[in-house]
Amino acid sequence: MHDVGHNQSSHEAGGTDLSPIEDSVSVEVSAAPPPLFDIHCHCGLSIEGAPPAQPGMYELIATAQVRHWEQLLPQLDAARKRFGALGLHPWYADQWDSSCAARLETLLARPEVLGVGEVGLDPAAGINMQVQEQVLRAQIRMALEFDKPLILHVSKGYSDVLRILKDEKAERVGGVVHGFSAGANIGNAFSRLGFYLGIGPLLLRKNARKLPQALRHLALEHLVLETDAQGGMEGYASSTERTRVLAFIAHRLAELYAISPEQVRRQVWHNSCELLRLDPDPCEEPCKGI
Repeated sequence: MHDVGHNQSSHEAGGTDLSPIEDSVSVEVSAAPPPLFDIHCHCGLSIEGAPPAQPGMYELIATAQVRHWEQLLPQLDAARKRFGALGLHPWYADQWDSSCAARLETLLARPEVLGVGEVGLDPAAGINMQVQEQVLRAQIRMALEFDKPLILHVSKGYSDVLRILKDEKAERVGGVVHGFSAGANIGNAFSRLGFYLGIGPLLLRKNARKLPQALRHLALEHLVLETDAQGGMEGYASSTERTRVLAFIAHRLAELYAISPEQVRRQVWHNSCELLRLDPDPCEEPCKGI
């Protein structure tokens, strides 16, 4: 979850307040646009008593804690391109023990589970950083064992995560940096290790400055789209609402890269399928030379 690092209860309380989203952009969604894949959401999972956001199509649903794992499995539906990622978020690293590890290893063998996450490091988690690192390394090794990409949560500490990824040879599976908000140098360092950068509603904020500037120096071929949708977030409860948010993000990327929204959609769809090892059909070939 994008804002778990800002306060201990935000994962359970509904995450980021996205109220300052720019509302002057009008995006028309054509009758048959290239699919928009939400590469990071928490739909169908119980969050602090709030009604879960309803799962839709073309989604990767990431878990944060052990109790989410069993909640997730009934939500998955390969026919609707609704897949899962299982892991322990750094805020819940203290749930890790031999039983937890054995259960995760069993569940990662399931074909509808396409990734390991949400995993990472977060200095604000209130859990010893050495413990967080041990749990992260253990989950990276599971990702390598099952050849599944990592869904990374990084709050500050980008250099520490990069060091660990290199130590563990995580470039063999790659993954995505969820809720990317760092500079271009950091983004390119992750891209060189085979990690995509998850671009979400932060890009739509009226006061967003750092991320748009970084994107001018990052290749579209390394980006995927996400909503981080979860229960209790107004405007994200339905698949229709989330598709509209993703369309806004694609539109803003089109402005930054001076190309059409359709070109952005084709490329990020291709990127999402590459990340998750999915057949890119029915989308067109990705645009070249962007």
